[in-house]
Parts: sequence; structure tokens; C-alpha cells
Amino acid sequence: MTETIKIRARMKGDHVEIRLLIPHPMESGRRKDAGGQLIPARFIQSLTVDVAGRRVIDAHLSGSVSRDPYFVFKVDGAQPGDAVSVRWQDNTGEVQENQALIV
Repeated sequence: MTETIKIRARMKGDHVEIRLLIPHPMESGRRKDAGGQLIPARFIQSLTVDVAGRRVIDAHLSGSVSRDPYFVFKVDGAQPGDAVSVRWQDNTGEVQENQALIV
């Protein structure tokens, strides 16, 4: 896959709001293509988010999550300039990582 994880991390008062857009097909393995053949399963299995070296999200996903998932969450204890690191791995073994700074 050529697109990368899009990360927005902005201070909102005393917490940071983190928004993630993850380009991924998220195929469950149950849909069929135009020829009636099953589309192989391909979905994100693990998602981790670290803020300033501290793990804040350790999620285990499945094929029930929609294509190009979008996540929003708030984290306390972060400061502008801290790094937000995101990593996912799917069931085919593909891994993608990206990092952004909190503004």
C-alpha cells in the first residue's frame, strides 16, 4: 500500500486530541468480487499509539472494522512538541508506521 497513516495531534486545553486516518482495504474475507469469488481476508489486527514514548493505545482489531478506519481519541499528560507514533500490522504481515508532533 502506498498511502500512509495520516495523524493530526492538537492540544485542546489540558489534553491532546489525536485523529488517525488509516488507508487500508479492511476486507473481512466474506465479500465476493464481480466474478463471484471470495475476496481474501485482509484487515488490521493490531494498532498501537505511543505519545512521548508512553503507550496510550494497544488495540486488537478484526475484519468488522470499516475500510480506511478513522479514529479520534483524547490523551492527558502530553505537551506541544511531543511525538505521536502510530503502528499497525495486518493479517498478511504488512506493517506501517508514522509519526507526528503535537501542535
